[in-house]
Amino acid sequence: MSVRQITVDLVAAPATVTHAQRAAHDVLHEWGAGDAAGAVVSGVGELVSNAVGHAPGPLRLRMHSYARHVLVEVFDTSDDVSRLPQDTETADAAERDAGHGLDRVRAMADQWGWSRVRRWDWVGKRVWFTYRLRPAAGTNGSLPPRPSVLLPCHGPGRAHPATAASGAPVAPGTRMAVILPHIDRWFFGRILGGVTAELHRRDCQLVLYNLRGSPEFRRGLVDDDVLRGRADAVLAVCLDPDSDEIAHLRSLEVPVGLIGAEFPGFSSVTVDDFDGARKAVHYLANLGHERIGLIGGFHGEPLHSTAPMDRRAGYRQALAAHGLLADPQLETQADFSVAGGERGMAALLNLPRPPTAVFAACDEMAFGALRVLRDSGIPAPGGMSVVGFDDHDLSPLLDLTTVAQPVGDLARTAVRALLSALQDPDHPPGRVTLPTRLAIRSSAGPPPRWPGG
Repeated sequence: MSVRQITVDLVAAPATVTHAQRAAHDVLHEWGAGDAAGAVVSGVGELVSNAVGHAPGPLRLRMHSYARHVLVEVFDTSDDVSRLPQDTETADAAERDAGHGLDRVRAMADQWGWSRVRRWDWVGKRVWFTYRLRPAAGTNGSLPPRPSVLLPCHGPGRAHPATAASGAPVAPGTRMAVILPHIDRWFFGRILGGVTAELHRRDCQLVLYNLRGSPEFRRGLVDDDVLRGRADAVLAVCLDPDSDEIAHLRSLEVPVGLIGAEFPGFSSVTVDDFDGARKAVHYLANLGHERIGLIGGFHGEPLHSTAPMDRRAGYRQALAAHGLLADPQLETQADFSVAGGERGMAALLNLPRPPTAVFAACDEMAFGALRVLRDSGIPAPGGMSVVGFDDHDLSPLLDLTTVAQPVGDLARTAVRALLSALQDPDHPPGRVTLPTRLAIRSSAGPPPRWPGG
């Protein structure tokens, strides 16, 4: 049987997941399995994003192709064990030792075309899955939401008593389901890192559901009831739940937490998006700008929280406070990405009277806006000022003035609230709003003074 294999040593975070996905994409096309690239690359992304928070050493990705299967392994290179269990008895014993619901994961894996999802203690071990290049029989091409991999935070024999914020012990092995709209964007990657670090300290497990930006996958959480029985608590990130989702989450009878949204009966942690946007626009107005554009999120975008609309409202309120009229032509809508920022800035530059300053609703949008300005020969801030929202890791490098939000604190606070709720179910869920601050750098300045102006 012909077997092909590659091994890739992954670069350090925050580029680890991207590096792994690109390597998987390239090798699948090289092997002539490009039709499976989407599913396998997504699986690699989930596997590696979990591993980043748990493995004590640098990571290594290994992929094998044999018959109609692709085997993916992720190793902790601090003590690389390179041999798979060869006999069924050893493999089954490893799965029994892993425990914590792997039978359910394996059953769904069979539906999805995955098989033998494994996980061991991360020290010197690995996690792996096998992907069949054709859908499993009986699926008729209609696949249920793909299960995520359960990962331990400590291996057998290494557990220590975990404590919630109150100091009460939390049972080792407690499982927390985390629902993310995306895992390949900076904000969600930072949230995931904060969540896994907090769970790691408490010997708790992560069950990750990546919706991959798909409203259909989001709907599948309710329609296919994939959460029931798989977690002791649920954390939804930047998903403003509708009535059906609220009813379903309540029916699970486990503590539920929200990041970036609020609903009675659920614990919630948010940042003050309205006030953060207001700070940004106040700053620009105080510099003397009177035409201030907005590159904002979509109205009613199905996979985000209320943040896009709150930031838009803060933008408008700040304009009104300075006696500036809100001009609908100066408000653009795009997704929270570099490409979205490029499209938004291009639209603003095409106006008969472009703005002299722009507030971008996230830093990745601001990066795209700055690139369009650079390509157009317009200096920032000499020709146009730009302010973002996030304080992305690259923002200091690009000298971007931005509204800094405490992303790590969002994750830690949300996890601690859910663990406390597990220890004291009668304690009412809390609502926490974290402040923002303006990080002033060099991308914003006074409006340009044109000759004769």
